[in-house]
Amino acid sequence: MKDCPEADYYDFYEAVTGAETTIDTLLDEDADKIADVILDLCDTSNMIELPLDKNGKIINIGDKVRDVFGRHLVVVGISYRNSENVLVDEFDDTDGVIYSDYSTSLLHD
Repeated sequence: MKDCPEADYYDFYEAVTGAETTIDTLLDEDADKIADVILDLCDTSNMIELPLDKNGKIINIGDKVRDVFGRHLVVVGISYRNSENVLVDEFDDTDGVIYSDYSTSLLHD
């Protein structure tokens, strides 16, 4: 862990919460406020799950993948049809065509 002697507790609290604390505030109150901020940052309920390839590796836009025909493609888009079927659009710069495949039929290069 890197030592940061110029930052104190009050600096840390303000950096995490965006608000100042005082000596009059109970430490438990400060700790609860910091915990609330951290829990909010960890809330993933409004996030979508990224698609996985045939081997279970996450597919991101820009990834290089291969389809069932062995074509080397670059991911340019992702369409969520339902939780089980994620369509991935890939660009083949050899023939300039965009293909769509289910994520589970692709492999990373």
